[in-house]
Amino acid sequence: MNPFTTDEVLEVASGQKWIMWLVLASLACWLIPYSFLIVAILNLVMVHRLASAMKLSAPLAWALAMIIPLVGILVLLRLSAKATALLKQHGVGVGLMGAHKADLDRLVSASRQAATPGPV
Repeated sequence: MNPFTTDEVLEVASGQKWIMWLVLASLACWLIPYSFLIVAILNLVMVHRLASAMKLSAPLAWALAMIIPLVGILVLLRLSAKATALLKQHGVGVGLMGAHKADLDRLVSASRQAATPGPV
């Protein structure tokens, strides 16, 4: 039995996409003063959200690990790798900036077709 519903897989895809964009935003922090505060808070929130969506133990610990210099990068890489594996397990292709939209649409339509009863 599959432990993840379609909605949960979509939430993982969304969380991973956020993480990937926040990695890029972290690089931009070198150009915009004090922007690192906003990016850091968003990182904490989104790491917690992604870890929760993936049903990992202690999502708060994953988020708090982001505070430790250099460990935060490892957390992002590990979470991204786990999310990629989970998405691929569900037939969703993953590119540089997250899950492919066409695969997510296909997953949603397949889920809807399975949920609608056939003719009686």
